[in-house]
Amino acid sequence: MRIPPETIDRIREATDIVAVVSEHVQLKRSGKTWKALCPFHQEKTPSFIVNPDRQIFKCFGCGEGGDVFHFLMEVEKLSFREVAETLANAAGVPIPKSSWSGPEEQSVYPVLEWASGFYRKELQGRTGGAARAYLERRGLAAETVERFGLGWAPAGWSNLLNAAGNRYGVPLLLRAGLVLQSDRGSHYDRFRERLIIPIRSALGRTVGFGARTLGDEEPKYLNSPETEVFNKGKLLYGLSEARSVLKTADHVIVVEGYLDAMALAQAGIANVVASCGTAFTEDQARILRRYVDRAVLVFDGDTAGLRAAWKSAGVFLGEGLEVRIAALPGAHDPDSFVRAEGAAAMQAVLDRAPGVVGFARDSLLDRLEKREDLIKAFAYLAARIEDPIRRRILVQEASERFRFDEETLAREAARLRGETRARTPARPAVPERKDVLGRIYLAGLLAAERVHDSELVPPDALRESGLRRVYARWLELRESGESNPQGRLLEDGDLRSLTAEFLAEEAAGTTFPEAAARLGERVRAARGRELKEAIQEAESQGKVSEVDRLLRELHSLKEAR
Repeated sequence: MRIPPETIDRIREATDIVAVVSEHVQLKRSGKTWKALCPFHQEKTPSFIVNPDRQIFKCFGCGEGGDVFHFLMEVEKLSFREVAETLANAAGVPIPKSSWSGPEEQSVYPVLEWASGFYRKELQGRTGGAARAYLERRGLAAETVERFGLGWAPAGWSNLLNAAGNRYGVPLLLRAGLVLQSDRGSHYDRFRERLIIPIRSALGRTVGFGARTLGDEEPKYLNSPETEVFNKGKLLYGLSEARSVLKTADHVIVVEGYLDAMALAQAGIANVVASCGTAFTEDQARILRRYVDRAVLVFDGDTAGLRAAWKSAGVFLGEGLEVRIAALPGAHDPDSFVRAEGAAAMQAVLDRAPGVVGFARDSLLDRLEKREDLIKAFAYLAARIEDPIRRRILVQEASERFRFDEETLAREAARLRGETRARTPARPAVPERKDVLGRIYLAGLLAAERVHDSELVPPDALRESGLRRVYARWLELRESGESNPQGRLLEDGDLRSLTAEFLAEEAAGTTFPEAAARLGERVRAARGRELKEAIQEAESQGKVSEVDRLLRELHSLKEAR
C-alpha cells in the first residue's frame, strides 16, 4: 500500500530542504532563496535554487525541479519509499504500519539489515575461524572489518533460513535475494561458506551482499541478484563510507574490487569507491560527478586491467569528469600493492597518475599490436565526450603527441557518435512568451493556505500552456476535496517540474490578491473586445435584439471594471 498522503505531507513539513540539499551541493544564500551549481547537469553559472518557504528546488538551466522527495530520489538514485522512510526516520515522523499489508508489501530493508547482523555474528563465532584467519592474511585490521561490516556465511544449506524462523517469511527472504528455490520447491541459503561483504546505498542502508570464497574456487565472487533495492549498475561500493570525505575532496579514487577499496581506505586513502562486480556504468559516473570533478582510476596492472581502465575512462569522460589513470607495476592490484609497498608508495602512484594521453604513452602503447588500434582507442574516448570543446582538445592533444592525422581521428570519433558533416540542424522551436502576471498568480495560488472562490480566474486567463495545465490540475484537486494540492502536484511525474518552476517565481512586489485582481481585469478586457466584435457583426446582419443583449452585457462589464 502507498504511504498515506497526509503522512507524506507531515514528512515534507518536518524536513529542512536546505539542510538536505546542502549535503550534496554548496548552497549560497540569495535573498529568500539559496543558489548553487546544479547537481544534475554541468554549468558554470548557478541556475539551481532552493526555496525553503515553499519547500522546493528548481534548476532553470536543465529544468529539473520538485520537492525534497524528488531531489533525493534523483541525487541518490533511491525509490520514493526509501526516501520517505529515510526522511521520516530523520524527522521522527512515524509511518503507519497499515501501509504495509503483507509480505509482498513489506520493506526488504529490515531483513537485509538483520541478515547483515547474522553474518557479522557468524564471523565472530565458532564457524568463522577460517574467515578470520583469511582476513588477517589479507592484512585487514579489526577496525576495518567492523567499519565495512564484514561477515561469514557458514557451510550448510539453511543456516540463515533457520535463523530467520518465523520472524521473516520465505517470500520476503526471496525478495531480498537471500534464499533460492530448488527445482523441488524447497528453499536454501544463497550464500554458503563465503566471506560476506555488505553493499550499502549512499545513505548507508544495506541493499545487498558480495560473497567471496576463501580460496580460488569458482566463482570466486557471488553477488546478490537484482532486486527492488539492489541494482549493481547504479551502486558504488564504499560510497556511504567515503561520502563525508568526497564533500571536500577534489577527486575520487576508483578501483575495481571490494577488497581493493577496503585496503586503500585502511591505508588512509578514504576517498575511494569500487564497482560492484561489473564494468562501470554511466549511472555510477553520474553519481560521482555530483561530488567531484576528477576521477583517478586504479585498476590491476595486467593487460586486462589496463584495457578495463581505458574503457572505464570513456564512461567517466562521457559524464564530464576529468580522468587520470594510475598504472600499477607488474601484476599488482591496488590491494596487493598497498600491502607490499605501503600507503606512501600508493599515494605517490596516485599523485603521478597521468591523463589519458600520458597513460596511453606510458602504459598502453607497447601493448597494442597496430598503430591504428591506438587511433581507434582515442576515437572511442572522444566519441563519449558530449562537450565539443573538450572533445576537440582531446583529439588535438592525442594527434600532436602520437603524430596522428587530426582529421582522421576526428572523423572516426564522429562516425562512432553517429554524426555526419552534412547533418542539417533542426529548426529551433519558437519559445512561448512568458506570462509574468500569470506566473505570479499561480505561484501565490499554490503557496496560499486558503483561496476564496472570488480569487479564481478561468484557465484561459493564463497565457502559457504550462500554467494552464498546472492550474487545471489544481482546480481538479481542489474540487475533489484535496487538502494539500501543492503536495500532490509535486508528486505528479508530469507536472512536478512545472509546479516547482512556478513556485520558484519571485512576486516582484505583486501580491497574490493583486495578481488575481489584475488577471480578472485581463479576463474582462478580453471579454469586452469579444463583445464589441460581436456587436459589430450583429449590427451588420440587422439582428436588433442580439445587439441589445450584447450591449447590456458590455454595460454590465464596464460597471464591474
